[in-house]
Amino acid sequence: MFSKLEMFGAITISLIGGFAIGYSKARELCLQAIINATGEQKEPETTEKEETP
Repeated sequence: MFSKLEMFGAITISLIGGFAIGYSKARELCLQAIINATGEQKEPETTEKEETP
């Protein structure tokens, strides 16, 4: 079987890998949300009407 040191090492490596994967996925979703939010903001349309005399 595994010794205690090997077991704790495997658990630690698994946790670090899980945090890295979760962080990268969360970062990707956050950046996507920021891009969508800034892309949806439309500048007010300024249409100047020409005045006829």
